[in-house]
Amino acid sequence: SLFAIRLLPAFAAASTVYITGLLTARIGGGTFAVLAACIALAFSPIFLAMSTFFSMNTFDHLFWVISAYFVVRILQEKKPVHKTPLGVFFCITISLSCIYIRIVFWIGAKN
Repeated sequence: SLFAIRLLPAFAAASTVYITGLLTARIGGGTFAVLAACIALAFSPIFLAMSTFFSMNTFDHLFWVISAYFVVRILQEKKPVHKTPLGVFFCITISLSCIYIRIVFWIGAKN
């Protein structure tokens, strides 16, 4: 159904806005900065367009924001524990973003 197809992008978009708020708070933003960042992202035209239908672009936004969040955590806390999730999300992000990387891996796997 149409509702089921649009449910996952809606959850991904909501998660992206939420993690943007976490990222803003993590880098020292107050309540107003968190609200401004979340509202600016939620109402940006490209984000609204990509979040209304099932496409990998919605998840691409989510994984980039998660990757940025882990980069900030690594830089602030200096703990190697956060490097593994960053690597996982960064690899997913790059593989979703670039079709050429998937083609190279596919050709490499064939050889």
